[in-house]
Amino acid sequence: METDESKASVQPPKEKTFESNANSIAASELPATGEAPLPSQTGKDRPFVDLETHAHSLQMNGAQPQPSVMPQENPTPSAAPQPTQPPPLTAAEQFAMLTARPTPAVEPSTAPASMRSAYRALKDRTRISGNISNRGGSSVNALGTPLGRYEKILKDSIGSRWYAYVDQKRDLISIGTLQLRFSVDRTGRVKNLKITENTSNEAFANICLQSVLEAQLPPIPDDVADALPSEGLEAEENFIIYPN
Repeated sequence: METDESKASVQPPKEKTFESNANSIAASELPATGEAPLPSQTGKDRPFVDLETHAHSLQMNGAQPQPSVMPQENPTPSAAPQPTQPPPLTAAEQFAMLTARPTPAVEPSTAPASMRSAYRALKDRTRISGNISNRGGSSVNALGTPLGRYEKILKDSIGSRWYAYVDQKRDLISIGTLQLRFSVDRTGRVKNLKITENTSNEAFANICLQSVLEAQLPPIPDDVADALPSEGLEAEENFIIYPN
């Protein structure tokens, strides 16, 4: 569960329900109406859990070290040289990726990392019926862990590229969902990238593949990597183009 910086808590929650990039304490804007360990709120019916609504931001790319104090609400990343773009995929490589059989996902273990990204993804509040009774802005009981912080870097690095490519090639892509599985080795290199589902078109698949292949990731900290399988961090990403 991703924790927004504005809802981060210095103190960890008493009930550690979720793993995240930062600590947060559960609260709900509405009375409890369900059984899930989530806040009750109005919103859209979506497959993801989003606790707020805001547009994506592309003007701040990359990642920077995680400070020892609470992050500021408006961080400014330091300038970094643009990485060399990899050569475009050949038709054979694209076909291999689109047709390869996926490798089984392995649940990663909890372990440390220390990075934070300035990227801001698009969010749409999700309709939720949860059991949280503490009143306040929608949030969950989440424990910030090194693995949670590294996974946020991963998602943000991919997402910042994905939104840019979708904006550039919106006329070429179709509504639908694409799911990818891959691993990240100790050096931060993406490996074993495979499409496991695609209900959109080939143009959308290429955008998603390119976004993952171009992700600029730091090495996985040793204490995190040592707790992971030999393949590294196993990851799954879902990309969706909604009709509205």
